[in-house]
Amino acid sequence: MVDLQKWNGQELHPFHTRGVVFEIPRSTDGYFLLHRCSECGGCCRPPLLKRIMLTYADMIRLSQHFGYSSLDEFRAKECVKVEFKFLAGAPLTESTASGWCLKRNSEERPEDSTSGRPLRCRFLNEDNSCKIYPVRPSPCRIWPYEVRFRPNPDKSSGMDITALYLPQKDVECEGFIEKRTIKRWLLREPALETSRYIMEMQETINRGLYEQTMVKFTTPAP
Repeated sequence: MVDLQKWNGQELHPFHTRGVVFEIPRSTDGYFLLHRCSECGGCCRPPLLKRIMLTYADMIRLSQHFGYSSLDEFRAKECVKVEFKFLAGAPLTESTASGWCLKRNSEERPEDSTSGRPLRCRFLNEDNSCKIYPVRPSPCRIWPYEVRFRPNPDKSSGMDITALYLPQKDVECEGFIEKRTIKRWLLREPALETSRYIMEMQETINRGLYEQTMVKFTTPAP
């Protein structure tokens, strides 16, 4: 298993694919840190999993999977409405976001997601496999990257869409890989998931189910 501690603070190397700029750690001896989900559940329990913010498409997929007759019923029983602050943008700016989060356990309260208190996901089996892997929410699909939007006057949209690697600490995940070259196939699925996530977030915002200040969202180029 890769020692993630040594990768914290390493230079981030930009890699462009499918309309997304991935910022990937690169070590001084020329290795890159890549990730491909191994379904080990490492990102689904403390110290990670601080909240699971849902897109509108996530809500549809999950409500159908659970057999709910309406999104209102699904949100009432399976979600919490939250508002929280975080740093985003370049330069970093304090932003406020509000939206619907999937309950990580049946007793989760809005303040648990608002504060980002880590909890073990209720959809993990005893062997840490995911009970809902085919319909898992978007934040689970794009981990360990976080979508950021940065000004770029040379683009028609005026923005770069960046998938930024989030430094990890005390995380046991079998999906990390150290490579001397970046293989496009290793980023194919993360790029597709990130592009889909951005488009789904745009729809979520348009439907009034997510609000965020200080950061502009845009749809990726095809």
